[in-house]
Amino acid sequence: MATTDESGLTGTQRYKFLGWVDNKDNSFPRTANLARTVDLSKLISQNSDKTFYACFIAEDATENATDESYFTFTSGFFHENGGQYNVEDGYYISIAAGKKLSGKITLPTEHDGKPVIGISNGGFQATSTQDGPGTGITHIFWQGDTSRVRLIDANAFWYCKNLMYF
Repeated sequence: MATTDESGLTGTQRYKFLGWVDNKDNSFPRTANLARTVDLSKLISQNSDKTFYACFIAEDATENATDESYFTFTSGFFHENGGQYNVEDGYYISIAAGKKLSGKITLPTEHDGKPVIGISNGGFQATSTQDGPGTGITHIFWQGDTSRVRLIDANAFWYCKNLMYF
């Protein structure tokens, strides 16, 4: 996923990647409707060198969850007070295998009609090196009602040294 520096944005804003443009001046349109992205699949057969630029638009990170393809949802239960009551059936969320996340991410509070009830143990952990899957995460937001999120497991954000806001 293409990214750009978000340090100039307000706390809950992030850049959303819209696609590729052939004019650098169109890299940051005022609205998504003004973005003139290029369908790269139509250019594959052309034998000419072209330069393309990533196109982004600022959005409120709390309004749209990060694409679910970046996550794994593991079905599970949560039992309060030793399982005596409040059994919650839902999903634990983590970064999907082979995926990396950075910057401001937004976790969904629901998946396939069931609530996200927690973050898995080590679910977003980075590694002690600079290339771990969660190393570049700076902010975590939730989309929607968090009242059914019951557990953020031990080491959920282990080595996420860039994490500033949760």
